[in-house]
Amino acid sequence: MTGRRAVLQLGWRGALTGAVLLLALVAVALAQTGVGQGVTGTLGLSAPAEPYTELYFADPTAVAAITEAPRHGTAVQRPAFTIRDEEGHSLTYRWSISVDGVRQRSGTQALATGQKDTIAAPVRVRCRRAGSADVAVALQHPSESISYLVSCRG
Repeated sequence: MTGRRAVLQLGWRGALTGAVLLLALVAVALAQTGVGQGVTGTLGLSAPAEPYTELYFADPTAVAAITEAPRHGTAVQRPAFTIRDEEGHSLTYRWSISVDGVRQRSGTQALATGQKDTIAAPVRVRCRRAGSADVAVALQHPSESISYLVSCRG
């Protein structure tokens, strides 16, 4: 009889262990969904998303089309860039556009969380050094920048 009791006790323990493992797997699967992530965040079981700012050229193909300027002249370009606020609060962004390190345009843009805006300010690109000119868009805070090279032709 002792052998049968051991088998029955092991059977219940095995069933209980299996049920706990199944429940854990279901909890892990639910935590991967949007609702589950909200619940785990509310309970303090997961870290909140890191705040960030996006800065990018609004139309990369348009940037590719303006990457040439006359070697001994000036070309006016309008590099359109987008700022998106995902910082978790409203921010006023200070931006600037420089050509070969010389600031030509600057301004501010106030954005609420989740909001984005595209800015296109004209700059004069003059090829002063052999080969290329560097056009850079920068944010002051948070410190972010993007740039492209203009090939000096002719």
